[in-house]
Amino acid sequence: MKGMKATGAVAVIGLLCSVASPVHPVVPSADRVEAAVAETNVAAGREQAIKLEMSLQIGERPGVASAELISHPTGLARLELRGSGNLVERHLLQGSELSAVRNGRPLEEPRTFLPPFFVLQSDTATTLRAALESFAVQVDFVGLAECGENDCLVVGDPERAVPRPELPPLAGLGAYESEQDAEAEETGLIRQEPNAGKAPSDRGEDDAERSPVAKLWVDARSFEVRGMDFLNGVRVRLGPAASFDNLSVPAWILIEEIGKAPARFDVLRASQVNAPASAFSRDWLMAPIEPDATSGPLDPAE
Repeated sequence: MKGMKATGAVAVIGLLCSVASPVHPVVPSADRVEAAVAETNVAAGREQAIKLEMSLQIGERPGVASAELISHPTGLARLELRGSGNLVERHLLQGSELSAVRNGRPLEEPRTFLPPFFVLQSDTATTLRAALESFAVQVDFVGLAECGENDCLVVGDPERAVPRPELPPLAGLGAYESEQDAEAEETGLIRQEPNAGKAPSDRGEDDAERSPVAKLWVDARSFEVRGMDFLNGVRVRLGPAASFDNLSVPAWILIEEIGKAPARFDVLRASQVNAPASAFSRDWLMAPIEPDATSGPLDPAE
């Protein structure tokens, strides 16, 4: 009988816990998100220089130009576009500094055609954090929001961030809950508050009225990067993974700029390459244009 009473007491306590303390979703801490993204980047084979051959669509106009993107994990990247009428446009990214020319003439206000793909190539949490901080992402804020058909971890948006719980001394059932929070803290997980992490529209706010916030969108299941938002209002969204031999990259890259037609790059081929620093210099940017030829020293990676 005593055993039966004890078992019944445990069941009652469990029922009370389920009623008095609803289970909320949890999100990893910032350092665990960064580490998981870095591990995913390495597993995808993106930890060295990569070449993407793509086609460019602007608005409803497909096939506007062919594109070749070379991206290095250190924050160097270059993009060459070739369109009709012998048009050649080059973009050079050195960290957060962007330069562009069209047929050898500098562009004062170029389109944001060259996203920081190197974020998908960071092979450690430290390098990823440095890359995000260079774009003013507040890396210690992590929240949860809908992301297409899945959920995304949102890094850098205080409005969506999940606050860490305060753990005052408690007794009885409260002490049990406090122990659960402490265990979550140790494992890098924090409890989701009922209203935290929701999109602004879910809280009755208008996203258009908010100042742009730099943030990173990460698939909550695969830890693949799904997009980035920037302080200038530019948004980059990345498609599902596409495999090219031992390399996995987004199938497409969508770039949305305020007041301009969206630009979509569809990846046709992808490969690892050996790219020295000279491949990302202003000498390449201003080099004479050779018809239907790729300029710069680039060789297939071994």
